[in-house]
Amino acid sequence: MNDGFIDSAVILSKNALSECRQLSDSLQTVMSYGKAVFEREKEAFWAGKLLNRSALKDAAQKLNVIGSQVPLETDIWELALGLAILRNDGPSVLMAWRRYFEMAPGDSSRASAGELTLIMSKLLPSWNGNKPDYESSRALVKAFAASRLFGYAKLIAANTQLPDRD
Repeated sequence: MNDGFIDSAVILSKNALSECRQLSDSLQTVMSYGKAVFEREKEAFWAGKLLNRSALKDAAQKLNVIGSQVPLETDIWELALGLAILRNDGPSVLMAWRRYFEMAPGDSSRASAGELTLIMSKLLPSWNGNKPDYESSRALVKAFAASRLFGYAKLIAANTQLPDRD
């Protein structure tokens, strides 16, 4: 467990947002806040506890705002993916997915990202607050694993309670 450290990080980083005067400060602070929220909620997820969906949504909104100002920061979109997965928000997963791969020059998985984006475009829009069916979940897990986002593939698999197969 986090012994309150992550909770403190969430509070401190959120409070620090009001003090940011420059874009670089805002970027670092929003990322710190987003990471703290993600880690806290991911820990709650793995412990089988209820998630703070409003905190997940707040962190995602802040990431989207700062991401629109610095779209080449792939770390923003990778974190936004995680927040959206925990919220079961397929449309936001798709948006973050597209931004992450559009802005990752030289990524070796970029060549296959087009095919994977087609899979995502077909499956994610209907994943909005509910869990995808088994076949959709399986395809999403494979797509995330193929893109080397193994932690997120694991989250989706656990979230949809896929049995161990293959």
